[in-house]
Amino acid sequence: MHAIGGEGCSVDGCGYRTGDKRLMESHLASMHGIGGKVCEIVGCGYRTGDKRLMESHLVVKHGIGGKVCEIVGCGYRTLVKHHMKLHLASMHGIGGEGCSVDGCGYRTLEKLNMKSHLASKHGIGGEVCEIDGCGYMCASESHMKRHRKSKHGSS
Repeated sequence: MHAIGGEGCSVDGCGYRTGDKRLMESHLASMHGIGGKVCEIVGCGYRTGDKRLMESHLVVKHGIGGKVCEIVGCGYRTLVKHHMKLHLASMHGIGGEGCSVDGCGYRTLEKLNMKSHLASKHGIGGEVCEIDGCGYMCASESHMKRHRKSKHGSS
């Protein structure tokens, strides 16, 4: 990511700029091998100046650390508690709200996602486009306005 303003990278010809010292340290480590910490796994070579990025790297690339899914054989790992809740609801049907339509199986932690799901997948609630018999359905008025403008040229 290249930002306008801020401090420029010290490596000739790079062009990266940022006003955030932490981002610059991470950039120098990951892009140019200057400073930062190197991954402890032999042969990996990943380098970053950001402790959180290193933790995330170890979880995602090497399966070390983080929160582990409680379902036997799953293997999903994350550093973010909310991501685990989303994973359990969407992949294993644990927690969240389940779709009320028989046989559907969709689950979510977010009410708006359920409203959108019911409207778009099952035709329940939400907004319906009636222009030229279109029948498009969505959960929010703002989405309907965008649809009408892009598909029918009206608001």
